[in-house]
Amino acid sequence: MGLFKKKKQPEEYNLLSKEGLIGFVRSNLMNPTDENVLEAVQKIAKPDNDQEHLTEDGELPWGWLRLNESVIKSYENRIVQMAVESRKYEGIDKTVHLEELIECYYDFKNFCYSKNECFIKYFQDMWEHCHNSRCEDFEYITQYVEELNKIKNK
Repeated sequence: MGLFKKKKQPEEYNLLSKEGLIGFVRSNLMNPTDENVLEAVQKIAKPDNDQEHLTEDGELPWGWLRLNESVIKSYENRIVQMAVESRKYEGIDKTVHLEELIECYYDFKNFCYSKNECFIKYFQDMWEHCHNSRCEDFEYITQYVEELNKIKNK
């Protein structure tokens, strides 16, 4: 027999909240002592051992984003901040700013592609294959490259 007894279904709890996850674990353990609940929650929260390869179904391993969040967010925050700030500029200042934004984007892309398949998958999903109501699949940086080209070709 496994860790859990058949009792409550996950949909009966908000598993994304700490209280919901603990409540679900507590209600389904054979022996729900505080120590057993803590041990079970730690097992659930523990990242997969292999953080360099995609899962069998082609997804990021459990815990990958959390383990790599700081380096990813440093690039992403800079890219988004530069994109927002680019709206403030005109003329040559805008050209310089867009060039810096595009360079930052490709630095991030090169960083991800130099790592492993998980970084590549993340970058592709988040930045190369974006979706919105007007377009099913586009690369994030394309709009800024096009804008820069328009400015340069005036």
